[in-house]
Amino acid sequence: GYPRGSRELLGPFTATFGAREASQWFRDRGVQLKTESDGRMFPVTDSSSTIANALLDAAAQAGVEIVRRARVVDVAVVDGDGGSSGGGGEE
Repeated sequence: GYPRGSRELLGPFTATFGAREASQWFRDRGVQLKTESDGRMFPVTDSSSTIANALLDAAAQAGVEIVRRARVVDVAVVDGDGGSSGGGGEE
């Protein structure tokens, strides 16, 4: 069935970014939301692509590069100065 707020799904995400903040974030980006009788929220379009597009647009505006169909061989945290910490892989 549809996951309804299981601990695994919500976990650390909702500890700092709850439902109120999430709904405001989407509204700030032009996504109109509706609340179902059981409290779940959905875009009024009833289309998951509305949410996906808002996330992709925000990522693009933040300069995030999304790479598809690529194997991840290393992950490194990059600080604001362009330097990296951790990871240990080649740059």
